[in-house]
Amino acid sequence: QILRFFQVQSMQSSQPHGAERNFRCGHAVLFVSIASCLVACQTCFVFPQPMQLRQRRSRRLALPWDREGAELEERVYQVWCKEKWQAAAKGSFFGVPCDKATIIDRFQSLSSNLGRELAEHVVVTEPNILLFRKEYVAEAWRLLQVLETGSATAGQDLTASEVVWKNPALLMCEAYALSGSDLSQLDAQSSIIAAIRKVGLRADQFPTLITVGIILILSGGRSLLDAGLLPTKMPF
Repeated sequence: QILRFFQVQSMQSSQPHGAERNFRCGHAVLFVSIASCLVACQTCFVFPQPMQLRQRRSRRLALPWDREGAELEERVYQVWCKEKWQAAAKGSFFGVPCDKATIIDRFQSLSSNLGRELAEHVVVTEPNILLFRKEYVAEAWRLLQVLETGSATAGQDLTASEVVWKNPALLMCEAYALSGSDLSQLDAQSSIIAAIRKVGLRADQFPTLITVGIILILSGGRSLLDAGLLPTKMPF
């Protein structure tokens, strides 16, 4: 509209209205030309275009903590692949996605809830944790925090982080197994499991250990009974 206005003024200046009118219109035309050049220069050189903005964002340098997080995620993923190589090769586990992006996303969710140090310990100790949906694990952690509140009310010096450190498999439990008033019972169980792990046994070997123990008790008791070392009748 401004350009149109000055064009009209320029056309009017061509009519004989005196030297003063011609002088003013000449200045107006010169001003419009200069303004048009300035606008063109600003558009081309001052304001970046959307493509330039995207290129600038893509060239943003990674921050130190970004690199540390990426290295941790890659390290944890390699540990998981070593333990669960079949699921890693297939990319799924009983229909549940287990590709690299999904596994790293689950670890990121775990880290946001537990913190990086505890999350790494959990995965290294119990790689099966990354086979579960992140929503399932987050709900288990929430229930443990509820029990932590009960322990604080009861005056117990127990935290959900300490219990999970001893027994990361708690994050794979159903909701009914995480019910109760506080963490005392889970802490006692987790201490036993942590002691068994120190011997070198893993969680998937616990059922075998229990079965062997029962067999030894039964067979040993029968041998002691046959040898007459145990009473055949109880004194009551």
